[in-house]
Amino acid sequence: MADFIRDKAVNLSRYLPGFLVADAQFNAALQSSTDEHERIRWLLKDIFSQFTVQTATWGLDNWEEIYGLNHDETLTIEERRERMFIKLRGIGTITLDVMNKLVNSVVPGKDAVVVENVAPNAFRIDLNIATAIPEIREVVELYKPAHLIYTIAHVITTAGNLYSGLIVSKRKIINIKPPDTFNITVEPGTVYCAGLVQIFRKKCLRGV
Repeated sequence: MADFIRDKAVNLSRYLPGFLVADAQFNAALQSSTDEHERIRWLLKDIFSQFTVQTATWGLDNWEEIYGLNHDETLTIEERRERMFIKLRGIGTITLDVMNKLVNSVVPGKDAVVVENVAPNAFRIDLNIATAIPEIREVVELYKPAHLIYTIAHVITTAGNLYSGLIVSKRKIINIKPPDTFNITVEPGTVYCAGLVQIFRKKCLRGV
């Protein structure tokens, strides 16, 4: 295309002898023709730009229609191009490396990690930032083998020390029984009884 359409601005005067340009009336007509040629040059460059996904802008509508992609006005031009590249990209066997590249092609930070075999016929996608979830699902559903299932996890990582604490209490139960000769005589009347009930949960602490 570079050989077909010139890269330099159109200047028709360089093809004509200088005395013609010196005439005011002729020069005005020449400048008008130059401006129109320049307009057409940019129009042709714009049209040719739509022939490839790498440079297409308004022509992406046609690309999406041909390849069955829904037009999403919330996406930027670059995001639409990337989605089209995914559609056009010829891939063979879906390996862990291929799936990582596919997922990160739609993740802004390019830091998603695909973890395989988290369960039988299952894999997990770990994200540092919970973003681009619909785009991830779209690309995964498009390329993953039909028998596999997956989950998307938001993994929070931090640098620092982890502290834990506990309180250990020690107790001993002593039963105090009255002597055998101890008798209690209750006079007629109302007898009140009181007691204290404690409910606790037993937990076992084990080392890691």
